[in-house]
Amino acid sequence: MFHYPKILFKFLRDLVSRYPALLSGLIIYSYLLFTILRFLIRSRSLNPTFYDILETFDALPFMWLLAVALVKIIDVRGQLHKSETERILAQQQIEIKQTQLKTLHEVVKSLQHHINNPLAIIALTVSNARRQAKDNPELIKHIDAIEDSTERIVKSMKEFYQAQSYETERIDAVVGSITALPSGDAVPKKTTGSPE
Repeated sequence: MFHYPKILFKFLRDLVSRYPALLSGLIIYSYLLFTILRFLIRSRSLNPTFYDILETFDALPFMWLLAVALVKIIDVRGQLHKSETERILAQQQIEIKQTQLKTLHEVVKSLQHHINNPLAIIALTVSNARRQAKDNPELIKHIDAIEDSTERIVKSMKEFYQAQSYETERIDAVVGSITALPSGDAVPKKTTGSPE
């Protein structure tokens, strides 16, 4: 039972914000109707002069000006509300992208640590194997391939960690898959974020 005044107030507030010209027109023409009725009642008993007519309808031009101002104020208020809402949504998107990039960097840093230790062991073993296989060109060829692969892994991890932008593909409202782009690559066509 207590919800009816709230519902009525919300309905009226929405009506005023959506149709301000309707509200101002309703007020002006209601005032005009009551003024004309009052003037007609007064004119039956008195012979109206120009001053009486002017005195009766003097507030009408001011009400029209007030109605125009009311419509403009409500329109500007609506535009400000819309732009503020868009700004807040954009700020939230930037914060989400910054959090995603920060998380990406933390994951890569952790991966780098876990991958660099085994790679260092592989590099030491490869240098020992190279010294022992000086006379075997076939074995040196395989050792070179292993060394090149480890260098590519180190370089890829370094580029992945230094990524300044990333590409997301929306899966649902919250989760996106992230693909890192090295800082030298072109900006992706999909959603892009940066740490700054």
